[in-house]
Amino acid sequence: MLTKQANFDDLTGIKNFRAFNNDLSQQYDEFKETQNQFILVMMDIDHFKAINDTYGHLVGNSVLKQTATALNELAKEADPDAYAYRVGGEEFGILLPVKPGDELWTRRLCQQIQTKIRQQRLMLPKTTINWTISIGCDYSSLKDEGCLEIYRRADKNLYHSKENGRDAITIQGTMMEG
Repeated sequence: MLTKQANFDDLTGIKNFRAFNNDLSQQYDEFKETQNQFILVMMDIDHFKAINDTYGHLVGNSVLKQTATALNELAKEADPDAYAYRVGGEEFGILLPVKPGDELWTRRLCQQIQTKIRQQRLMLPKTTINWTISIGCDYSSLKDEGCLEIYRRADKNLYHSKENGRDAITIQGTMMEG
């Protein structure tokens, strides 16, 4: 029970920032030994503050829970051992192994995430809320001197998506059309 409390987010039920840090470090160490590349997908709910300010924090919490469930399902579909992580307030991450040179698979995964979140709905008494997510993704690299380098790149890609219209995907510094 203590391990679960230490590694899982109370609100959403998915892995938390502590587990993310541990898993990222472990994945990076394994990559350095085996050279089995992995990707880090970072995501942030667009205009989340507006959802909280307009509908209240309980509705915001429901959006977070629904988003977390959808992301965790997608992570498991991509790899049964993968997890989604809540790494910040409305920020999420997914770590996944990837075959070198399989950029098409990565693009499709990010598009699936984008589509699944666009399809989410929260029914309220007088309205229905939907939301979008911005995505930044990058690959582990043998040039990396530590696991924080891939995290920095994926986070930078995420903020590129947010600064260039939101509801967007940026992979390795390139924003996808779409």
